[in-house]
Amino acid sequence: MIGRRLRAVTWFTTLGLILVGMLTAAAAGPITFDFAGSVTSVVPALSGTFSPGDTFSGSYTFESTTPDADPSPGGFYAGAIIGLTFTIGPYTGTLGLCSSGPCDIFVQDNGFGPCASVDCYFLNVIPSGPSVAGVIPTSFQIGLNDFTGLAFSSDALPLTPPDLSLFLPFFGVNFDSFAFGVEGSITSFTLASPVPEPSTLLLLAAGIAGLTAYGWRRGSK
Repeated sequence: MIGRRLRAVTWFTTLGLILVGMLTAAAAGPITFDFAGSVTSVVPALSGTFSPGDTFSGSYTFESTTPDADPSPGGFYAGAIIGLTFTIGPYTGTLGLCSSGPCDIFVQDNGFGPCASVDCYFLNVIPSGPSVAGVIPTSFQIGLNDFTGLAFSSDALPLTPPDLSLFLPFFGVNFDSFAFGVEGSITSFTLASPVPEPSTLLLLAAGIAGLTAYGWRRGSK
């Protein structure tokens, strides 16, 4: 009898450790968002490579545990971006060296800040890619602005893509500082690497615990 109980305790201890690990993994770690849209404007100097109507797509990965370096109402997640790839028509770019520029996410819940009195989600990244018309890409930005100030209830870093229907979404890629640029709209913003819901994991763990307890009771008879 004592042996069976010890085995049961071992089972539940192991289950608890597994559950803690699963919940921790569900709440933290790298997360990837996919995006897509189209170009709406191109400065004349870049018109030989880009044109209005070109498709825009790609993804970025951020570290969900990045701390907030700015007090409410503005959440500033410095260096959160750890991966980026994007295409604009025939052009492909990637993440640049974050040591030489921003790789940040900014989240504002109304109040005062870079987005004025609105809710916003703003991605500011230094990219890397081929030169166009003799200049290199120097800034990649995605911005979602909600002028009603109702989209966010906090400045926490969203772990799922914000609902585009609540915002005016845009993107911009600058070449040679602010001298040249490509801008457009975003029509799709989705989660590329879904994170398991904690509630789902709890249900799974409860089921395993039930089966373990059932087996222990049968073995003790």
